[in-house]
Amino acid sequence: MQISEWELWWRQTLDFTVASMKSRYRKTLAGFAWVLLNPIIMFGVQAVVFKKFLRLDMPDYYLFLVGGLIPWIFMTQTIQMGTSSLVVNAALLRSFRVHPLMLVGASVLDNFVNFMSTLIIIVIPVVLFSDKGFSWNLLWTPVTLLPLALIAFSITMLMAVVNVFYRDTNFVLSFIFSVFFFLTPIFYPIEFVPDSYRWLIDFNIFFHAIAPFRSTIYTTEAFAWFPLWLKAMGWGIGLLLLATYYWRKRHNELFIAL
Repeated sequence: MQISEWELWWRQTLDFTVASMKSRYRKTLAGFAWVLLNPIIMFGVQAVVFKKFLRLDMPDYYLFLVGGLIPWIFMTQTIQMGTSSLVVNAALLRSFRVHPLMLVGASVLDNFVNFMSTLIIIVIPVVLFSDKGFSWNLLWTPVTLLPLALIAFSITMLMAVVNVFYRDTNFVLSFIFSVFFFLTPIFYPIEFVPDSYRWLIDFNIFFHAIAPFRSTIYTTEAFAWFPLWLKAMGWGIGLLLLATYYWRKRHNELFIAL
């Protein structure tokens, strides 16, 4: 029975995802536990520093923090890992008829599985034990993962192609992430940003990607997440179009540069 090209691509992407996950945890001491240790430690340290040391006065601050920090970790780890996916697998791309974007998609999907595990083990308990408790907005959380994943994939796709031609891309990204961690309202609310600097938030793609997800778990007002979701989807579609344009412009040179 013949299968469609899209189905073939999807199967190959899943195969690469499974292979990536197996290779990542092969010969490691704790295996999959490392996926959870990083966000747990970061959340614990920042919760103590910003709540206890700096004494940020916010209701349910731990819930607010986890709603921004966990998707931030997903995005930055996904982009950094996916940026090198084409260069690392250059030999595979030369030897087999594999579409390069499958490797990018597999890298994003690999990290998305890790993100979902973190969501279940860390975020849900924090939500349930918070003062806010259960809110009907929580049922919309899966919907807010769509723009988050779309933006992560679009940036990863763009950076993976750029990295083929400029091999220091990941070093630049590390610097950018360090800067944007403080420029993005992750551990502080947007209300703390003076009006004269609010434009920095308006053009901050990381904030727009995180905002709908955080709204569903932190805000109890019905559908407060929806305008944020529309804006995030707009950013995601725009970035995907940009990444697709750059891919089509440079893909003929890709195997030469690899």
